Amino acid sequence: MTSRFCILFLAILSLPLLGFPTTAMSQSKSFWTPPSSVRTCGGSFSNVRPFELSTKIVRYDYPRDHGLHFTHYYGIGVSRTMAGRDVEAFKKYILSVAAAKTFTQGSYNSGNSPFYIQSTILKLTAMYITYMESKGLLAPDERETLIAWGKPMIKNQKQRRGNSAADSRAASGVALISWGSLTNDKRLIKAGQKNWEQALPFVIGSIGKLKRHPDHKNVPLSELSLEDAYNEALAAVVEGAAMLENLGFDAFNAKYKGRSVHDAIAWWTGVVATKPPGFKGYSRKSHTWTVAWMPIYLSKYPNNPVAGQMRAIIKDVTRNKKPMFESVGLGTATDCLWGYK
Repeated sequence: MTSRFCILFLAILSLPLLGFPTTAMSQSKSFWTPPSSVRTCGGSFSNVRPFELSTKIVRYDYPRDHGLHFTHYYGIGVSRTMAGRDVEAFKKYILSVAAAKTFTQGSYNSGNSPFYIQSTILKLTAMYITYMESKGLLAPDERETLIAWGKPMIKNQKQRRGNSAADSRAASGVALISWGSLTNDKRLIKAGQKNWEQALPFVIGSIGKLKRHPDHKNVPLSELSLEDAYNEALAAVVEGAAMLENLGFDAFNAKYKGRSVHDAIAWWTGVVATKPPGFKGYSRKSHTWTVAWMPIYLSKYPNNPVAGQMRAIIKDVTRNKKPMFESVGLGTATDCLWGYK
């Protein structure tokens, strides 16, 4: 994910968001609840490219992106755990990764930001802990090991440098929301909500006409797919909205200039259905470009106006694979994590 700091983007972030409805957040609510159905869970580690682990995370161009491939492996491991496969073996592995403080250090210089990988690690760890505790499979000291792993990564989710594009803001929001909920830290949840909101001017403001994000102003159009950039940002916004709604916020009805997240989703679903030339998102496996956000949205709104269109797209894209999606940035197997039926 390319992120370049831009003054123009700061101006956009200062625009007021109209009509973000909220309700009081209950202490008993969680950002995510393990689904009752795990029929699409599972997956194979053989689909993951080789990677190397270290304390410091350095992003290389694909396919040498070790952080990206690790998060793919992590997501498959969570999906397999939920399917009841090699539960103890994977727990032993991820605890050893956590104890080694893997990928906790990293700074942004240029190019792909390490903070994006850390946001995915934080979210997956929050989901993993939540699932394992729901089954009574995680001891207190094991939880502490995982919490200690994530804690140093939090500060990077709050900064803008290397983390200013719409997809980055929303992804960091997701990380802070999930971690704040897991640790019962309302300040983190609030910070996550703020980050997530900052992606809305681009996502909602692009309805009807795709536009270049200010953060990408120096990227030649020959190297930038407006469709992929928008889909990537929308995906993180949908994921964050689902978590916020679980916590009591009416996030999908959040509005910018009179339009809502629901409106952006309905419009983009129609665009995706036309299979735009060169759009990488019409696939089940990729970094973040896939339509794997659709099962998340359908888990919250199974009867939404474009549900039929969404289900037809999902069926066409996934061809009954299991798990249906492997979208790394969204936690990999979104159909598994969100109980898609």
